[in-house]
Amino acid sequence: MRKLILSAILLAGLTSTGFSQDRPQRSQRTPEERAQKITNELDQKLSLSQKQKQEIYKINLERAQSRQHAQGIKNDKSSSQKREKFDDQDDKISKVLNSKQRSVYNEYKAERKGKFKNHKHGTKKEFKKLKG
Repeated sequence: MRKLILSAILLAGLTSTGFSQDRPQRSQRTPEERAQKITNELDQKLSLSQKQKQEIYKINLERAQSRQHAQGIKNDKSSSQKREKFDDQDDKISKVLNSKQRSVYNEYKAERKGKFKNHKHGTKKEFKKLKG
């Protein structure tokens, strides 16, 4: 009887391990693809002109390439340095936009920041609410 129960537990463990490995691997986007995706997203939100779109693409491409380079090596930069670099690139984007687009862009950034914050911490809080 004991061997039968242990065999059933072992079999269940092995099958669940096998299923968890069937997930397809997430493909890595190239910096060009990332920059194009972000630029297209901003174009939809802000109705960019062709010239603005080209300039913002260049800024996003620079950001994506530096991000990819930083992933390849161990990065000792502090978070304040990373934030400073991000803010510099953000200022470059803001300079390309007109005042109306800039206000929409700031709303968009606040929206994305909220989504990221909820995504990062929301799952644990939501689980506790559901559980409690």
